[in-house]
Amino acid sequence: PARGCRARGPGIRDSSRARQGRRAGMTDTKLEVCERKQLDFCNDFETQDTRNVSVKVKICGITSVEDARAALECGADFIGLNFYEKSPRYVALDRAREISSTIEGAAHVVGVFVNASREYVMERIEAVRLAMVQFHGDESEDFLSRWPAPVIRAIRIPPGEQVRALPASRADFILIDTFHPGLYGGTGESRRISDLRGLDLSRVFLSGGLTCENVAEAAALSPYAVDVASGVESAPGVKDHRKLRRFIENAKSTR
Repeated sequence: PARGCRARGPGIRDSSRARQGRRAGMTDTKLEVCERKQLDFCNDFETQDTRNVSVKVKICGITSVEDARAALECGADFIGLNFYEKSPRYVALDRAREISSTIEGAAHVVGVFVNASREYVMERIEAVRLAMVQFHGDESEDFLSRWPAPVIRAIRIPPGEQVRALPASRADFILIDTFHPGLYGGTGESRRISDLRGLDLSRVFLSGGLTCENVAEAAALSPYAVDVASGVESAPGVKDHRKLRRFIENAKSTR
């Protein structure tokens, strides 16, 4: 199982995630909500480990209820909400709550953060009931520890750079994105997907320049999930529903 799924005892009060959440000031009620979401996620991860199922799909940069519903109808497994205020896909807390409530139970909601404070992240984990947190900035390895939800660590690789091994990390999952000197993700810049061939991507969200046209090639590398934002948009933060459908269909038809 994923590292964040190891505490599978009778209740969150006995788990390391519970202790982490309580130290962060979460109430028992909020801890129980986190436990349910974490167990749902862990069950999905273990199913993926033991069955030859299609790759999972994360649609990131959702900014409206309408786009969230469209992504779910097309078969998205994860919905990414961007809490980085400088991003064109940034969602305010009230909108994030509305989106999360709309898709409750139909997909896992992932909060995306860039160099945020621990307090800022915890507030959104509690208020939006995030199933996972993704750190897409320059956060230290120590910062990746002690969260009450599984963690995704983004690594940004320059186009054309050969990847021989994935870096060690305290995170539960790695997200591979394409490096841009002035932007943290969502650039649409691509790399040669073949450069990742031969790597164990079973705990990887594969991102960076994915589109309807190349996602099948990416999915053929057997990552845990493929991740897209700009590749299914008509404008930053506005999803093209036809592209959403084509992207997800192409990703999930690979295996």
